[in-house]
Amino acid sequence: MRIIFYIICSGLIFGNYSVIQSGSKVEYFGSHPTHGFSGYSSSITLIADCNEGASVCDLQFSIPIISLNSGNDNRDSNMLNYLKAFSYPEIKLNVSDFLIKDYDGDFISCELNISGITQQIEIPLTLLKKNKNQHRAQSSFAISLEQFGIDIPKLLFIPIDSNIKILIDFLIESELVTK
Repeated sequence: MRIIFYIICSGLIFGNYSVIQSGSKVEYFGSHPTHGFSGYSSSITLIADCNEGASVCDLQFSIPIISLNSGNDNRDSNMLNYLKAFSYPEIKLNVSDFLIKDYDGDFISCELNISGITQQIEIPLTLLKKNKNQHRAQSSFAISLEQFGIDIPKLLFIPIDSNIKILIDFLIESELVTK
């Protein structure tokens, strides 16, 4: 019950920006010597704590691990175990003191939390205003599973590549009209 109360209050207090899930997705791509694999999720939530003018915000994007879909139930089930989803059910990306403006591949500093381990990373960001209350945010970067303490899965006794490419494409809506 407390969780429901927190979610409702977060939306009321920090509701300056939200992710439009139908226009957003996170994709991941990995490889194994025998084949490549990919998956996606559109279940992205955003908690934004902004200043009065909504021009500087602390942002937290969350993706439930259970929502990641590769199209292979066996792979997705294994991923839940490898990512420790039962102890850490979400992947979180935090950006502090984010200035709302257009970005064109500029690198931003953020914290990425996977499987209970947080790493400071720099990612390229393209953020463009679509209309008076919507922005499109896009990024492409790679992470190493090892840097998050994730055991490397194996197929036919051969491990997958530790490097996973991530593509982010978010449609973000502002409840406040920005300049």
